[in-house]
Amino acid sequence: MGGLILVVGQWREIFWAIAAMSLISLLGTLFLIPESLPQERRHAGGFRTFLHNAGTLLRRRLFVAYMLVNAFSAFALMAYVSASSFVVQEMLGFTSTQYSVSFAINSTGMMAAAFLSARLTRTIHPRRIMRVALAVVSLASFALLIGSLFFDTPAWIVLPAFFFTVAPQGMIFGNGAAMASEQAREFAGTGSAMLGLGFSFSASLAAPLVGIAGTHSSLPMAITMVVGSLISIGCFVLAGRHTPSAQRA
Repeated sequence: MGGLILVVGQWREIFWAIAAMSLISLLGTLFLIPESLPQERRHAGGFRTFLHNAGTLLRRRLFVAYMLVNAFSAFALMAYVSASSFVVQEMLGFTSTQYSVSFAINSTGMMAAAFLSARLTRTIHPRRIMRVALAVVSLASFALLIGSLFFDTPAWIVLPAFFFTVAPQGMIFGNGAAMASEQAREFAGTGSAMLGLGFSFSASLAAPLVGIAGTHSSLPMAITMVVGSLISIGCFVLAGRHTPSAQRA
């Protein structure tokens, strides 16, 4: 949408579009989503309560492990978001419109993967889905790293690697959040806030790293994506080790 807006307008119109979408989200939250917490379990909240609940969740290894799975998957994804425009336009010579189309294809792939994941979880455990998705992201990241090191970042490696780095995230984020939320049922709001905080903090760390070598090298982006995917897999493996045997079965 950002690319299409720039075809007919300027960067200011993008922020007007964001403001409109934010307003729609706010109205939908206020009028279309009912409160699910029973009246007797509601409380006034407050920062002290949040700190207490957060401290409790940080002592739960499974919650922390799945929170980090999502956080470092976001680390890899934000490396793509931050640097892909430079790689595709500056290094591969695509126009801004062509880049917008490629970005939209990858985003559509992530949405389709999330939709498919929601159907698969009816019969397949979320960990099995996440295992496959994390493996695909890792392989795609390594393919991009190899392309950056030995093949001068060709489009036939870059574009598929981007797609298979982005699309499987639709099977990671939702399932990772669900698995973490299982450990935070009595602190659902705090758990959700911490998941969002971990996601945003990790993503903000990745953004400046990919620009270390300027706009004419994809190597920092590829390394950042590989590091993020490997740490995410490591946290996923640790989560499996701390899952009770009966729950794994």
